[in-house]
Formats: sequence, C-alpha cells, structure tokens
Amino acid sequence: EIASCLVGSEMCIRDRVDILKGLNHTYLPQVYDFINIDGKSYIVMSYIPGKSFQELVKEGYRFTQNQLIRWGLQLCSALDYLHNQNPPIVHSDIKPSNIMLTPEGNICLIDFNISFFMDGTKMIGYSHGYSSPEQRSIVFDKNLQDIVLDDKTDIYSLGAVFFFMITRRKVNEFNDPEPVSHTHLRAH
Repeated sequence: EIASCLVGSEMCIRDRVDILKGLNHTYLPQVYDFINIDGKSYIVMSYIPGKSFQELVKEGYRFTQNQLIRWGLQLCSALDYLHNQNPPIVHSDIKPSNIMLTPEGNICLIDFNISFFMDGTKMIGYSHGYSSPEQRSIVFDKNLQDIVLDDKTDIYSLGAVFFFMITRRKVNEFNDPEPVSHTHLRAH
C-alpha cells in the first residue's frame, strides 16, 4: 500500500518516515520508505490483506463480545507501543476505515498520514464521530489556546470506534449539530 504523506517538506517527511520505519509491532504495518513523484510524497508500507471495519459494518457484519474484547486489546497494545516511542507518536485518525481485519482474525492499525509526534510538529485531522472534542475545537473553532493533543486523543477515538461498532451510531450523532461528510485537515 502506498499512502500519501501529508506533512510538510521532504526533510520533515524523511525524518518522520525514518522514525516510522523503526516501528515493529504485530498490529501495525511495516513502513519501508517514502518516494517523491511529481512533487507529491508517498509513504511505502506493507500490504495488509483483509477488510476494514468500515467495510465490515457496511456489509452488516455483527461482532461478538469476545471479538470486540480481543480487538480492543490488540488496538490498545498498538497504541501503547506508539505512545511509548521517543518521541511519542499519536495516530490522531483512528476510525473504522483505518483498522483492518486480517484473514487471521487480527487487527492492523493503518494510515499514519496525519499522525504526529509529540515534539511540537503535528497535523490536525478531524473525522466526524471519531475525533476527540479537542481536535474538533482546533479544526472548527480555530481554538489553539490551552488545547493539548496527546495520547488521550487516540484513546477517545478508540472508544468512539468501539461505540460505533457496537451501536452502529457515531458518538457525535448525539451532541454534534454539524454533520461532516469527510475528514478535515489543518496543519499547525
């Protein structure tokens, strides 16, 4: 899989990809390199066979309690690994379409396009129904003061994903009057 990289300059991308290349975890794809084609940068990652949870939900698949517990533990393991890197890595776009279910029945957390490192450099993403209130505030309210995005951003999104997988409803359907049909991105 080749995914478009959405962070700054080529040097910034190289630095980030070099960190991502060093990651080695059962529930994360292996990042190999990045390439630049016609001024656009792409991250080269291992191919992950299977279907995303978004696809499975659309197909009407219902998950058992034991499956959800198993996958929740696997995702927590992947996030713990990311959050304990130096610098810590926050995925910041955890949603059903970014979680693959492999033919072996395990998960793989994909799409590090808007991940950031808790070192002051970040891309802010927003996916309606899954992003934390802090992400929403930064993207829509342009509120940058007193807002911290950290590992808790991913934990909120993880909870929102599992809420959706159980209820088939997004968390924000209960309290967010502004429907958003796509992911919003904003660098800062």
